[in-house]
Amino acid sequence: MSEELKNITNNIMEQIDKGKIKMKPKIYFIIGSIITFFGLISSMIVSIFLIGLIRFSIRSNGRMAQYRFDQILSNFPWWTTIFAIISLIIGIWLIRKYDFSYKKKNVTIILGFILAIIITGYTIDAIGLNDTLLHRGPMQGMMQNYFKGNKIQVQDEYMMNK
Repeated sequence: MSEELKNITNNIMEQIDKGKIKMKPKIYFIIGSIITFFGLISSMIVSIFLIGLIRFSIRSNGRMAQYRFDQILSNFPWWTTIFAIISLIIGIWLIRKYDFSYKKKNVTIILGFILAIIITGYTIDAIGLNDTLLHRGPMQGMMQNYFKGNKIQVQDEYMMNK
């Protein structure tokens, strides 16, 4: 070890012994990592689902696309988006404050996530996962209500025009 590195090490150890520097507990970093991971995953899932659902809705509805898009936005569980964004911000703040992520550019990381979300959303729509969710799966209830509500609205508009 070089002399300069030994001096730095000794200086830091002296400051720790005197109580001038306090180490953060390990749980602090664990909680920060968990919050970041949960925020990242949940925001990506919500974003991918929304992009796929919008593409599916616009592709399958033609002239009624704007109405259906408005209905998607009004029925979307926005609390999940808000929770995901808050978790992601807190997690990134904790990691950036006490971790090695200062080596990465924020713009590169953000653009990479946005690109991955858009590509995944298009891919999910292209492979037909949205069609599968329409007929079975965890989103069946929401999708069936979505289409049922539009049929009622279309019938009402049709009757009003006659």
